[in-house]
Amino acid sequence: MLFPFTVADFCNKTAQMTGCRFPLTCPWGSVRNGMINQHPSVYLASAFMPMLFVSGTNDFAYPLDSLEKSCALPTGEVTRCVRLEIPQGHEVGWNSIEIGLFADQHLAQGLPLPKIQEIARKASVVRAEITGHSVIRNGHPLFTKDTHKWVDRKWQRVPAKLINDGVRASIPANATGCFLAIEDQRGAYVNTPYLDLSVG
Repeated sequence: MLFPFTVADFCNKTAQMTGCRFPLTCPWGSVRNGMINQHPSVYLASAFMPMLFVSGTNDFAYPLDSLEKSCALPTGEVTRCVRLEIPQGHEVGWNSIEIGLFADQHLAQGLPLPKIQEIARKASVVRAEITGHSVIRNGHPLFTKDTHKWVDRKWQRVPAKLINDGVRASIPANATGCFLAIEDQRGAYVNTPYLDLSVG
């Protein structure tokens, strides 16, 4: 995932804490080079294998906007699984059934995760097409009306209407962000990229 700060920000903050007058050279130059070489943006744009991103709406380590920057870089297929307010942590993420199903899908010819296409909005209605072989049992929009940092926003989830090959829902006129999510008969959950409604 993309860090919510730049390498220069990190080096400058470190310099403030240590009193270093040369934040982008020794002794912190090695830190800077390490950050550059290990930053996901260096590699994600060249990635062509399928990827699954599992997170929560309020993950402090990977805010939603940073997560989406990461999701936008790979050239291969990207699947998102961003659940409402799940706490940040490795074990919480590892418990997601989507990880095993995703692995089975690509390595053992398992039933693929459902696929939800890009979200489209017209006035207060959002919709997205659904493809795949699993039976979709429900869908819902997740939206926020808040304007502060993504990690601090309160998200709400309401039922959506399943229609033919898609999902449709109404969101409040004052929503500042939203995305659509669906769940299949196994409880496998996927979602669209989020829409930042506070811009434009």
